[in-house]
This record gives sequence, C-alpha cells and structure tokens, in this order.
Amino acid sequence: MPFTTIPQTSFIPKKTLSSVKPRDTSSGINFFLIVALLLFLASIIIAGLVFGWRLSLEKGIKSSEDFIINNEKSFDTDLLDTVTKTNQRLITGNEILSKHISVSKIFEILQGLTLQTVRFKNFAYTLDDKGDIKITMTGEGETFNSIALQSDELNKTDKLKNPVMSNFSLSDTGSVSFSLTATVPIDLVLFKEKVQGE
Repeated sequence: MPFTTIPQTSFIPKKTLSSVKPRDTSSGINFFLIVALLLFLASIIIAGLVFGWRLSLEKGIKSSEDFIINNEKSFDTDLLDTVTKTNQRLITGNEILSKHISVSKIFEILQGLTLQTVRFKNFAYTLDDKGDIKITMTGEGETFNSIALQSDELNKTDKLKNPVMSNFSLSDTGSVSFSLTATVPIDLVLFKEKVQGE
C-alpha cells in the first residue's frame, strides 16, 4: 500500500496581526446602546411614577377612611334611629292609605243617582274577587214607575256596574219595596283618589 502525504495544517496564523484591519463596530454598538439606555431610563421613570401614584392613592384612601370614621362619630345614633323608624312608619302609612276604601264616596255616588221618589233603607258592602266593591241594599219607592225610573238612572251611569233591582213587593201603605245589588269600581272609592280629587 503506498503512503499518501497528508498536508500539514497548522493552527498558527501565517499572517501577522498588524496586517489585519480591525472592524469598525463603534457606530452599530453605540446606536443600540443608546436605545437600550433610553428604554431602561424610561422604564425606571415609569416605575417611579407608578410607585408614586400608588402611594398617593393609598394616602387618599387612608385620608377618606379617617374622614368617614370621624364623621360617623359625629352622627347622633338616637336621631338616626328615630328618623329611620319614622320613615318606615310613613311608608307603611302610605301603603295603608293607598289601599284604604272611602265608604263615604259610595254614599256620594248613591246620593247623586237616587231619585226623590225613592229611598234606601239598608246598606252592606263586600269586596269581590276582582277587588271591586259589591253593594247590597234594600229600598222603597212611591210607585212601580218611580222604581223603573230609578233602575234606568242606575243603568245609565258608569259609576255602578251591573245594577240589578229585584224582590219587589207592595207594602200596606202603597209603596213598593225592592232589593238592589251593584258593583262599584274600586278606583272610584279609594281614599287616595278622594284626597287627590280635592
């Protein structure tokens, strides 16, 4: 087998260092260095501002808490309890009055509708399922004609719903007795409507 020559390699440079020109890296490094320094300074300034703002907010919150605590001590708790109870009573009273029925309004309605030849004797009322007032009365008229006219008058008005006259009977004096049932809409007899109307 013949021997082949291996070329000689050396790690020692053949040229001198003085003949190699150094690279000019100052301009590239300086630009990135300046940008990095500016970003670093900006982040430090922003961090300082955020820290100062946080301290300012904490101081404001503490100041507000102290103000509230000092003002709470200045309130008269007995007066606050009294005002709270009075307010609750007013609310309850308003609820009661808004649902209160003024029975006198029913009598005013009947007074305006009753003819001079008819008179009512007994009166009773109840609340029906719809919340309206069902009235039941007995009465007496001079004649059958006066009762017929009264029935016409009651049917003309919108203040009474479904007026029905029944149980007619002739008395010893010649007058005619009857019964009347009708419904009065609740909104006509609520106390608050009466007060607002005055």
